[in-house]
Amino acid sequence: MYKFKIEQMGCMSCVQYIEVELKELNKAINLKPNLKAKTLEVGTTISKKEVKRVIEDACVR
Repeated sequence: MYKFKIEQMGCMSCVQYIEVELKELNKAINLKPNLKAKTLEVGTTISKKEVKRVIEDACVR
């Protein structure tokens, strides 16, 4: 499980967008968002580098 600090994450729509994008790469994914702490834990077999790229793309849209 990877944990990311995402300052731009202000609502669940960002989390949902990240989830959709990650599920295109791997259906077996588990997300644990904490909007107050602005953190997202991601359980997946996708590399951390690829997860980070998806998050960065989602947060700049």
